Amino acid sequence: MYVASAAATASKGGIGGSYLIFLLLIVAMIVWMFTQQSRQQRQKRQMQSSLNVGDRVVTVGGIVGTIRAVEDRGFQLEVADGVILSVTKSAVGGRYQEGSTVSSASTPSS
Repeated sequence: MYVASAAATASKGGIGGSYLIFLLLIVAMIVWMFTQQSRQQRQKRQMQSSLNVGDRVVTVGGIVGTIRAVEDRGFQLEVADGVILSVTKSAVGGRYQEGSTVSSASTPSS
C-alpha cells in the first residue's frame, strides 16, 4: 500500500518537477551566456584601450595596419606607405601576429 501511495504521489508531482528542472536549466544557460558575452566585451574594450601608436592591428574586415594616431573614437591606420585609413575603435579586431596564417578550412574553395 505504501508503494502504491508513493507511486501515485510521484506521478502527480513528477511532471511539475520535470518542468522545474527544465526551467532552471534554461535560466542557468541564459545567465551563463550573458556572463560570457560581457566577459568578451570587457576583454575587447581592455585590448582597444591598451593600443598605442606603432602597434600592428587587424580590423574586423581583415585589413592589417600600423596605428599612426590615436583619436577619441578611433585610430589612424597606415596600411601601406602613405596610405592612412581612419577606423573606429570597434573596427579593430585585435593585435596582428606576424606568424599567423589562414587555415585551409576558412578559405573559400573554387
